[in-house]
Amino acid sequence: MEQKITFQSDGLKLTGIVESPPDLKPGERRPAFIVLHGFGGNKDGQGQTVVARQFNQWGYVTLRIDFRGCGESEGEHGRIICLDQVADTRNAISYMAARSEVDPQRIALVGSSFGAAVAVFTGGADQRVAAVIS
Repeated sequence: MEQKITFQSDGLKLTGIVESPPDLKPGERRPAFIVLHGFGGNKDGQGQTVVARQFNQWGYVTLRIDFRGCGESEGEHGRIICLDQVADTRNAISYMAARSEVDPQRIALVGSSFGAAVAVFTGGADQRVAAVIS
């Protein structure tokens, strides 16, 4: 089931889509993947949607986000700064760690293109990241 969500990052409202596995039981906590889009992309891109749905079918909770200034998120469109996207990713981790269906010790990142670089940087900077796939 897809759920459109928002969370805060440096005072900006960012948008995302959370999808829980169809076999998730009430009270159960699952590992999660945060799916990061590439330079100038958004959460609704074909690559992000396909990757998130595949992880979801494998039993993971997924979150696809729009970085600041991209898609439906607030922020200056066209201004794409790596450290801003790292901050957005760290705030997405905090958001997911607080969700009742997510195991906060098992949150991973997956990204394509520039999103892969952001995933790797965030994985090195934030000890809460369980794994990075780029």
